[in-house]
Amino acid sequence: MSIYINYGVDYSVLFSQISFITLKILLIGVPIYWTLRVDKEKIDFFIPKSLGIKYGFISGIAMASIILTTYLLFSNTINIDLMKFEIGETGLLTPKIFVLGVLYWIFVNSLAEEFVFRKFVATKLFDITDNQIIAIAGSATFFTFHHTLALTYYFEPWQVIISSIGIFGAGVIWSWLYLRFNSVFVCWISHSICDVAIFGIGYILLF
Repeated sequence: MSIYINYGVDYSVLFSQISFITLKILLIGVPIYWTLRVDKEKIDFFIPKSLGIKYGFISGIAMASIILTTYLLFSNTINIDLMKFEIGETGLLTPKIFVLGVLYWIFVNSLAEEFVFRKFVATKLFDITDNQIIAIAGSATFFTFHHTLALTYYFEPWQVIISSIGIFGAGVIWSWLYLRFNSVFVCWISHSICDVAIFGIGYILLF
């Protein structure tokens, strides 16, 4: 919904930003409320043993390498003017604001997404189905849908398909990591490394 408001509706930048923040709070707030008040569990971002941390770093570096390789192969097919236009609608088309946004996405948003899609969605699906494959695939599907809509405003359909396959694959890996180590921190390490690669490419393209 926040993506649609930001890109699909002709509102002011301020309105789009307020809507984005509000809906992001709901996306994170509902799982937090459910965890604390319904399940009566503590929100624990504990750091696992070294094996989990290694898995986080290795998977993150591997996926970041794939992202960078894909960019090098298809960079000449990206419509930079369209990207600048769409991002300009969000108010992020200045280096300083963009960097601030990147810091938020790497250190806050990625952690929040791991809590929502792994700690909450994957766990709930596993509790309901008692099937790890369904839990992993379901969590990855919700995660992919969450991002694919935004991609349609920046890329051609074939590029969206390739990107969505990559996002789904990342969702599968992060869901498996969470169920394997029961730690959002492991998933966040991997996720944040990927975000560094993605937003690094974005900075190069835009500025």
